Amino acid sequence: GQTIFSGALTTSFSGVFLIMCETDTLYKFGILLLTTIVSAIVIALVLLPARTSEEEADDFDDIVID
Repeated sequence: GQTIFSGALTTSFSGVFLIMCETDTLYKFGILLLTTIVSAIVIALVLLPARTSEEEADDFDDIVID
């Protein structure tokens, strides 16, 4: 969780600086970058852990690899 959040935070800072540019291309790229990072962080830290319950985690205890 901490590694994902740290990577998203540093990338978001670069997106913020791109949004402040007056060049239209860099502005649009900054918007794209921030949109991608925000959606990825929401999926990785909110939606995916919510789908994993303790019951599903216990199912993997019975797997034996020979």
